[in-house]
Amino acid sequence: MFTPPDKEEARARIAALVARFREQHASYKRADYKETQVRRDFIDPFFKALAGDMFTAIAGHPAPAVLELLQNQPNPASGRTTIAYRLPLPGPVSLRLHDLHGRLVSELEHGTRAAGMHTRTVDLSTVEPGVYFYTLRSAETLHTRKLVVE
Repeated sequence: MFTPPDKEEARARIAALVARFREQHASYKRADYKETQVRRDFIDPFFKALAGDMFTAIAGHPAPAVLELLQNQPNPASGRTTIAYRLPLPGPVSLRLHDLHGRLVSELEHGTRAAGMHTRTVDLSTVEPGVYFYTLRSAETLHTRKLVVE
């Protein structure tokens, strides 16, 4: 069972993270510094300091505390690709593919989904080569990732 940190412990952890962020700010702005590094070095520890582990046990299975959109596999893709996402709670979702100009290419998914992991295999046979973005919307949350079609 998860026990969140007390307020003083959380404040101390957050103060240490903020101090480290200030010290390393220049390195975070480097072109070769990846988003996953920021998440690992700062964002995840920040949320853990606030509320502990970001995952909650529901019926014996870990579920995310927030909506999560994973990178499609494979990427770059040709023919087809798979997009996966996790929902913390059941609810309405919309998964859409847009081109670089923001035009809707395809509505991949629309409806109510259960909490947990979901995957969608996308047929790319009619999609021109190029860079696209897929967007997952659930309730008031929106996540976008890049998809390259070869």
